[in-house]
Amino acid sequence: LMNEANGRVLVFYLSGPMLFGVAKAIAREHSAMRQADVLIVDLSDVPFIGVTASLAVENVVKDALDQRLKVYVVGATGQTLKRLEKIKLVELVGADSFKQHRIEALQEAVEHLEPMGADPLPKITYS
Repeated sequence: LMNEANGRVLVFYLSGPMLFGVAKAIAREHSAMRQADVLIVDLSDVPFIGVTASLAVENVVKDALDQRLKVYVVGATGQTLKRLEKIKLVELVGADSFKQHRIEALQEAVEHLEPMGADPLPKITYS
C-alpha cells in the first residue's frame, strides 16, 4: 500500500511511553509533512502519553490539517485514547479517522488519493 501511495502518505509511528522528552522529537519530525497528502499517526505501541507529548501530537495534527492533509490516528487505546479525548483530538480529526489497525488507515488513505491520481487497490479486510 505504501508503494502505491507514491510517497504521499506519511506514517508517523510512535512507540513506548510518550513523556516530556519525546515532544521535541515529535516537533522535529513533523516537517516531513510538506510532501504528503495524508498523515497517519500510529500510536499502536504507546501505552501511555503524557500531557506534553499529547500536546505535541496535537500540534502535528493541527499543522497537518492546516496544510489540508487527511489525518488518521491508529491504535490509540486505554490511557492514550483518554488523553487524546481530553485534548479534543477526536473531535478535531473526527471519530471516523480513528482506526484500530494501520492497514485500515492505509487503505482509506489510498482511497483518498485515488481522486488525486493514485491507482486503486484491492480492499483487504483485517480483523
